[in-house]
Amino acid sequence: MGKYEYNDYELLDYIQESNEDATEILYDKYKHIIESIAKSKLNNNIGLEFNDLVQEGMIGFSEAIRDYKNQKDVTFYTFASLCIERQILTAIKKATRDKHKLLNDSISLDYTYNEDSNLYDNISDDNQPTPEDKIIEMEEEKQLYKIIVDKLSTFEKQVFDLKIKNYSYKEISASLNVDTKKIDNAIQRIKQKATTALSNKLN
Repeated sequence: MGKYEYNDYELLDYIQESNEDATEILYDKYKHIIESIAKSKLNNNIGLEFNDLVQEGMIGFSEAIRDYKNQKDVTFYTFASLCIERQILTAIKKATRDKHKLLNDSISLDYTYNEDSNLYDNISDDNQPTPEDKIIEMEEEKQLYKIIVDKLSTFEKQVFDLKIKNYSYKEISASLNVDTKKIDNAIQRIKQKATTALSNKLN
């Protein structure tokens, strides 16, 4: 079977008959399309490389082959391109969401911090990796702490230090003699600054 000897629809018919040569030819025909879409969506800030996106595109293409028989009034090329792009975009969204979750969760820090224990001693389920675990793998806890506090004002550092010692909003408010709204605003600023600082570190 030659690459251009059969059109897409003939190849799809052969694939339905479990013809491996037809499957290989169709994948080969669409390889440059998959790579082109992957390249157009590549963003070095999301942590996915070009080959990762190509693999996701291949998954989308496989789904297109599987599902095309249920489509009406659309060419296989159009349907396959949509499936490829959708799969790649889904992977990008997941990677972006996971990265943001890692950055956001990393500054929850509702754990005791002192010279004898790290920021994450009280993680309850040792069998389930968490965003905090990933941060620990990236940096020692004291380095992580320094990355964050270097970006904070004196007041924000006071709030942050109390927060990571598991103080509640009300307790922090009472300790610093300010209202809880001011504490909440400070914590939001801390999250924004920490997100930027950790994002730069991860990149």
